[in-house]
Amino acid sequence: MFHPLTGKCAHVNKSNNELVLGDCKSHSQWSSEGNGSPIRLMDSALCLKAEGEGLPATLSKHCLSQQSSWRSVSKTGLHLATSDGNRSHLCLEMDSDSSKIVTRKCICIDDYDSSCLDNPQSQWFQLISTNV
Repeated sequence: MFHPLTGKCAHVNKSNNELVLGDCKSHSQWSSEGNGSPIRLMDSALCLKAEGEGLPATLSKHCLSQQSSWRSVSKTGLHLATSDGNRSHLCLEMDSDSSKIVTRKCICIDDYDSSCLDNPQSQWFQLISTNV
């Protein structure tokens, strides 16, 4: 999972199962079956899960939950989002104060989004087939 703004990739912090950005040469491998499916950590039973607004994205065994179902929600195809249960999208985002990957309300995902004064690049993530 690649973050274009920083040129870094998503890694799993093994001590707390949170996601952090780091060097793409020593990356964690991910798989997805497409829009609306879980993003799974390769060779494990764990998948990416949103815990809530502003909270770190984590790994969970609850891969069928609504917060573990991810889809591309913008025209750019660079916003990976899940539902927060209240009809809002939570996007993956690089935390500005650390290397953690958190989930926040998606910004700039359509032409009528008034929050488009913000720069959405911290929320841009791509699932890529290779990263070196």
